[in-house]
Amino acid sequence: MDEETQMMMALGDAETVDPVSGNDVPPGSMPEEVRDDIDARLSEGEYVVPADVVRFFGVRVFEEMRKEAKMGLAQMDADGRIGGQPSAEQPMGNTGISDEEVAQLEQMLSAQGMANGGLAKGGMLDKLINAATTDPMVNSRLKAAGMPVKMAVGGVVGQQMPT
Repeated sequence: MDEETQMMMALGDAETVDPVSGNDVPPGSMPEEVRDDIDARLSEGEYVVPADVVRFFGVRVFEEMRKEAKMGLAQMDADGRIGGQPSAEQPMGNTGISDEEVAQLEQMLSAQGMANGGLAKGGMLDKLINAATTDPMVNSRLKAAGMPVKMAVGGVVGQQMPT
């Protein structure tokens, strides 16, 4: 099969079922890419990306993500942030946010809290942004509520909240 025919098949002018395996052929895939005929020995937590998704994003994207993760993990290891024993209590950052204020934050992040003024209530927004960028616990709670804010120590850069 020539390259042009393969690309036409990958773009939708293709069979919907692989005649060899009987597997469905999703748009963007070729029949030989869905045969599941290569044994894979995977470990817990490893992830296989389907050929159509690799084609869509390009191998370069996955290689760059892998390289970035390996470099980041190596740096975390060098900084002593990998391994060791977990502490019984997560220390608060230097933000001075109290347990009561964390509870208030969780209330403000709830649907009811957002409907009643949310984070603007009580001038908490500036303190919250500071806490979210320096306190991993606050950052993780915001992230769990779908509101990542900048980067906390050991956190991930996300969407910034409006100031």
